[in-house]
Amino acid sequence: MIKIRPKVAIFAAFSRLNYKPWFALAEFVDNSVQSFLSNRKAIESVDGCGAKLTVALQLEDSRITVHDTAAGIRHEEFSRAFMPAQRPPDTSGLSEFGLGMKAAACWFAKQWTVRTCALGDGVERVIKFNVPEIVANDIEEVAVSENRGVSKTWHFTSLVLEDLNQKVRGATIPKVKSHLAGIYRSFIADGTVKIVVNSEELDFKPPSILVAPYYKTPVSEPVEWKKTNLKIELDDVHHVTGWAALREKLSTTDSGFAVFRRGRVILGSGDVPYRPKEIFGSPNKHRYMRLVGELHVEGFDVSHTKDGLLWDEWEGAVLEELKRQLDAEPLKLIAQADWYRSSGVSRVEDDANLGTQAADHTAEALRQHAGPVVSRQLGADPEPETPPPENLPPARVIARREVTFDVEHDGRRWRVIIELAPEPGVEDWYSFSRRNIEGEGISEVTVRVSLSHPFTERFALKDEEEIEPLIRIAAGLALAEVAAIDVGVSKRIKTMRHNFNQLLREALSK
Repeated sequence: MIKIRPKVAIFAAFSRLNYKPWFALAEFVDNSVQSFLSNRKAIESVDGCGAKLTVALQLEDSRITVHDTAAGIRHEEFSRAFMPAQRPPDTSGLSEFGLGMKAAACWFAKQWTVRTCALGDGVERVIKFNVPEIVANDIEEVAVSENRGVSKTWHFTSLVLEDLNQKVRGATIPKVKSHLAGIYRSFIADGTVKIVVNSEELDFKPPSILVAPYYKTPVSEPVEWKKTNLKIELDDVHHVTGWAALREKLSTTDSGFAVFRRGRVILGSGDVPYRPKEIFGSPNKHRYMRLVGELHVEGFDVSHTKDGLLWDEWEGAVLEELKRQLDAEPLKLIAQADWYRSSGVSRVEDDANLGTQAADHTAEALRQHAGPVVSRQLGADPEPETPPPENLPPARVIARREVTFDVEHDGRRWRVIIELAPEPGVEDWYSFSRRNIEGEGISEVTVRVSLSHPFTERFALKDEEEIEPLIRIAAGLALAEVAAIDVGVSKRIKTMRHNFNQLLREALSK
């Protein structure tokens, strides 16, 4: 029997942790990798020089299994290994909090079983956890069964998670593969570990680096745009080293930094790269889509779920110095990223993933929210056949711009006024008025865009470059409607504007 104090209710509390599936699975891989690294010489003595750790994960609807070929868990380590918050004697590696395996297992499942055989023991041991039963009955000891008829050369640990709280299925499985491949890229690259998910061995492909002349001297000799000697010394404890480069091809999904601690990625795996705005700017910048790199930190702590770095007050200083080094001579990475254009290649051709993430997000918003809105619109009467109002309701306007241009077909001039209004509670994202000023021969169209509308707040209040496309779309929609009415289209066309504004508010702002 083994002790599993402190308070056993903590096992139930683990199910409410704010994990992502890939970070929870990474807890198991961390333990496997650390066990292998700590016992590498002993493992090589029985498996041969150059032996590699294998971690195999099988993700099914009814169960999740994790099997490794690490050194196993020795019997004298059981009390610490299965008691929450019991830190290992050596906290300098990947296993440091004494929470990872227990917390992740309880987050995934109500029942989980560990089968392990420690190298040199010749004993296979099995321990089973039924979390609801442990908590309900305040059980402080769990039985361990033993099989002593195995070889002393055996070494492994298998974890089986059943009665799942969290299932890993569908589109989440590719994300798990992508994140795990990114998190353990350095261990995969140096041959330390082979990670297999649902029979697929994971691999991480580094980006191809841009080789090109400096944008200011396009006829000069091409160079590789990579800096390998980044180094930031904050004090005697806190250090950052690494490299940065420019991708050969633009990518909205595969650019960004990965931040490593103790050999594994903490920030910047999978589809969530580390792209601080101080370095990368806004998403429509070439820099945002071309800059890549790896930062290795020392002296910093991590969150207990290992999905965040605890920078304390240091992040601003790191980013400021990093930006300076990135754009220092002789390779001015930021300037090159901002201004270099690959000859004859359009943005769409240069980025095979352009827009895919945005399309996914839009499709999901429509799937979750559009159905009831469209159903209501299809059952509603069309808007009455009335012309656009001659004036918009009074509102506080923080920007008002006016432009006048000639329209040949009716010999009139059009004056377009664009207003940005921060009024709260406005229902429509965009609205417009139209009036004819007969004495001047002018058709005046005033287009108003609501800055307090949830659609604007969600997508366009970060900087000028993000809000400009939306203002242009609103102006285009208003002018198109006015022109359609002038050529005889029913004034009920405003039903489309009404429905469009409704969809933006109730579905596409989500």
